Amino acid sequence: MYYKPKKQPKKAGISSVLLYGAAALLYVTGEFISPRLVYQAAALVCVAVALFITGRYLLTDYKYVLKDIDQRGAEVTFSIIKINGQREVAMANFKMLSAFALEKCKRLATFEAIHGKADKYYNYCTNLSSDDAYKLGIDFNGMKVVFSIELSDEMAQRIRDCIPCKDVNEDKAQ
Repeated sequence: MYYKPKKQPKKAGISSVLLYGAAALLYVTGEFISPRLVYQAAALVCVAVALFITGRYLLTDYKYVLKDIDQRGAEVTFSIIKINGQREVAMANFKMLSAFALEKCKRLATFEAIHGKADKYYNYCTNLSSDDAYKLGIDFNGMKVVFSIELSDEMAQRIRDCIPCKDVNEDKAQ
């Protein structure tokens, strides 16, 4: 099963346009006001952030693939694939046995309040500030790694079904 979130470029597009406009305004203002370097540096920062938003949220998509157990008895795996035009690159690929949690939340702090501090964090959401953002936590070489991904409710339920119940067993032992 795979899921590709619907692109909603409105927030990212508006942010980019406003930052490009602010950069142009700051640059022109710097030509007329004495500390020119300060205004030009601020304009450069605005352009850099606008370029980041354009490349990251407007020109890039992500696809999430959940591979179920096949005829040979292979384990369930989850892949995150980055799409730029016709080029697809696997950003993450892991067995679902290493997953420990999937929570629907926008902020990492919310996830960390429930499951503890994350050692690494990766944002693989297609849209800027998405309402469908989930945090998927995995154990990787003794580190807690959290991925921010966008899922449909159906895909999220399929992933939850594949996550082993580590937390339940730990609570019963204590």
